[in-house]
Amino acid sequence: MILPLLAVVAVVAVLALRDGGDDGHRVDVVFDSARGLQEGSLVKVAGARVGRITAITLTDDRHARVSLLVDGDVGAFRRDAECGVRPEGLIAENFVDCDPGTPGAGPLAEGPDGVPTVPVDGTTRPVNLADLLNLWSVPTGERARVLVSQLGLGLSASGDDLNRILRRTNPAMREADRLLAILDRQRSRLRSTVERTQRVMAVLSDRRGSLHRLTTTGRAVTRRVARRAPELEATLRRMPALLDAAAPALRELDVLSDRAEPLLAAGDRAAPGLVRLGRRAGPVIRTADRTLRRITGPLREVRTGMRDLAPLLPVADRGLRNATPTVTESDRTLVALRDAGFFEGLWSFLYYAGSALSRYDVNGHLFGGHILLNRCMIFAHQPVEGCSAWQRDEAAAGTPTRPGPAAAARGGAR
Repeated sequence: MILPLLAVVAVVAVLALRDGGDDGHRVDVVFDSARGLQEGSLVKVAGARVGRITAITLTDDRHARVSLLVDGDVGAFRRDAECGVRPEGLIAENFVDCDPGTPGAGPLAEGPDGVPTVPVDGTTRPVNLADLLNLWSVPTGERARVLVSQLGLGLSASGDDLNRILRRTNPAMREADRLLAILDRQRSRLRSTVERTQRVMAVLSDRRGSLHRLTTTGRAVTRRVARRAPELEATLRRMPALLDAAAPALRELDVLSDRAEPLLAAGDRAAPGLVRLGRRAGPVIRTADRTLRRITGPLREVRTGMRDLAPLLPVADRGLRNATPTVTESDRTLVALRDAGFFEGLWSFLYYAGSALSRYDVNGHLFGGHILLNRCMIFAHQPVEGCSAWQRDEAAAGTPTRPGPAAAARGGAR
């Protein structure tokens, strides 16, 4: 008898301690409407029950302020916290589903009574099934019948006109069919585009401030564009001709995009490596910056030298222009000599002359020659001391010899 009594006392004590502990904290959420919510409804975070609704009041601007009592272990809500009304099922009651936000977003702003409050901009409400069914309530159905009857009266006795309109829509329907066929062929790309767009939107959701600045800048750009309306209108009038001219290039671009898909996939895989390369390129860029700063002085001197050479450029230009006829005639002469076989004959002459003057044996060829390398080899108009135009000394030979080619070149001078 004593043991069951002690067990009951222990359970009561544990419950008392739990009730007397941390009861959580209050968070207010402002919704456009609190329809489907009531005091005592559940509050969930990531699908887990973390609290309940304690009160529902009306704000000064006629919105619904829903007070939540959230368990203490959930933590404080942040500035980017979001809450929405979610149904438990098709016919079950609604509950409040919240995302407390990220720790780096800062604390949640307080409301008029000093309680952290999620503003109406951070709340959402789903489309209720009852609202969808109410679209076809009795007044809506009656209006639809009136609309159909009035449409029938308006089209009565106008069958020929309606047929002509339908016949004229055939080209548009064919073009629409072609468009749908193109979209059908591009299904994989459209799916990939949607997936990448979702990733981009997820990244942009963390940069709302940047998006706000972009919107503000876009508004200024739109105003400036509005002031240029006549020029834009003229450009748009010229656009059809430009599109007709660009159609072949667009088709080639479509083919190129098909072929470039593997390359883009490879670039996507190489993107992390490129990011790492960009980070490692920082020291190289800083070193290059210091190097460029050091060569600024020499570059300035080079620029000064180029300025000094500027007056000589017209003279060089005139010289090149005057040399153009000579170069042209030289080109014609060389071409004529080439066509006449002059160069081949010259090489043959040198080859056979060398072969006639050289000696050879079983080991190879030997070319004999006697070359004098002294100052007497230089052509002169006057006698040079120590040099003679004769091939040998006349006194030593006893009899004069006939002058050779060198003597003839010197005019017989001694």
